[in-house]
Amino acid sequence: MVPLEQSPKLTSHVETYLVPLLASTSLHLFNLNSNNIDGSISVAIGTLSKVVVLDLSNNSFQRNMPGEIGNLNELQYLSLFNNSLNVNRLSGSIPESLYTNLSHLKYLSLCGNLFEGPLSSNISKLSKLIVLQLETNRFNGSIPNSVGTMSHLETIELHENLLKGKIPSSLGQLRKLGRIDLHSNGLNSTIPPELGSCINLTFFALALNNLSGELPLFLSQLTKIT
Repeated sequence: MVPLEQSPKLTSHVETYLVPLLASTSLHLFNLNSNNIDGSISVAIGTLSKVVVLDLSNNSFQRNMPGEIGNLNELQYLSLFNNSLNVNRLSGSIPESLYTNLSHLKYLSLCGNLFEGPLSSNISKLSKLIVLQLETNRFNGSIPNSVGTMSHLETIELHENLLKGKIPSSLGQLRKLGRIDLHSNGLNSTIPPELGSCINLTFFALALNNLSGELPLFLSQLTKIT
């Protein structure tokens, strides 16, 4: 395995570090987390066909995520989130190729950017996904019912978006789910009783939505919530 990880703070465009690596056929880890890299993410990223871990978080990237990321067929970990003052401001929608091609993906974190548009029903094609973190963006529309078929999911973070509509009852099929955070959206209707089947929940946040109705009885049965 040939890793590339950050060594003090790096600056400039990502091509500066990417181009020398394009001839490598054995690069498995590409980590430039917490630097000062700006500009757009190069389409050349899609040539790193053996990369398993791609972490470009906490930089100053702008514009759209290139669809060529969908060429990384071995990818299991993709992180483009931010947590600092010098932050990513990626925008646009998530490329469909990410959903349809990254069948090995287990961890997806795109939080704290400016991604927008509806969440595609093709998200369910990420059938091995364990962690889904899309919070603090501008996603709109409804939560796809197909999320309920992603049986390995343990974490769903969709809070602080512009999501509307009902909470899908299909989420009750996710028996491994330990964390659901949907707060600060525009979700409406009632809390589906099917969520009572998520017996491993330890965190359940629905604040600051437009939900109605009575508190469901199943909440008292979720004994792992603290």
